[in-house]
Amino acid sequence: MDRIAIVTDSTADLEPGDAGRWSITIVPAVLTIAGRTFRDGAEIVRSDFYRRLPELRPVPTTAAPSPAVFSEAFEGALAAGAGRVLSLHTSTHFSSLFEIARQAAADFEGKVSVFDSQQTSMGLGFQVLAAAEAAEQGAPLDQVIEAARHAREKVRLVAMVDTLRYLRRSGRVGWLRAEVGELLHMRLVVEVRNGLVERIAQERTRGRARRAMMARVSSWGRLAAAAALHTSAGQEAEDLAGDLAAACEIRPRIVEATTIIGTHVGPNALGVAALLP
Repeated sequence: MDRIAIVTDSTADLEPGDAGRWSITIVPAVLTIAGRTFRDGAEIVRSDFYRRLPELRPVPTTAAPSPAVFSEAFEGALAAGAGRVLSLHTSTHFSSLFEIARQAAADFEGKVSVFDSQQTSMGLGFQVLAAAEAAEQGAPLDQVIEAARHAREKVRLVAMVDTLRYLRRSGRVGWLRAEVGELLHMRLVVEVRNGLVERIAQERTRGRARRAMMARVSSWGRLAAAAALHTSAGQEAEDLAGDLAAACEIRPRIVEATTIIGTHVGPNALGVAALLP
């Protein structure tokens, strides 16, 4: 039976050890700062980036890597002995990563399948891990895809955005452009569902916004796995992980979100990604 190789992109926010443990190939997205490009997760330290972000001019931009970069990743996986490749990526509403991976996959005569996670950060990461575990157990491609699809149905992601300055610039949230005036001084609580960003609450204080976020998390019940997500809010993320621990079957992760996500949500964001049982 053909071995299935797993490929994803750096927006999955996987821990450094995950790639080695599960033989996952991670394709870096691209961050541009003052005309200089960096490979996300490989050439820039996240904590340094968030410290500098409020002062950076012009505003940093993000991009997907070229089809050639994905082709190289697919070729490497096949050359290493895989018979098929499953490539999982962030929601098509957030990035062109999926579409560019699909363009590259077209040259591999059906050996590469591309999967839209309809998520981002560890919302994608938990799906990648589910697929990688199925692949390690020797499952055929259709079962590996089904493992990812099942995880996609069980994944939840909610976040508190401290300022709308960055999200407004990103243009990734259509309804925000129409309502930004009334929301400008609010902390926004949002949930990613079916690949889209939905508003959960808007609060004037960070404390109230965090409580609104945690009320949504509590409504999910028991958690098979969870991650406390943040952009330069490490202590709060540690506290959040402690709050999650009682409802979680395994120790929650603490994840400083990729610079690609942070460019669009700004510093001091806080969130929870979870996988339901």
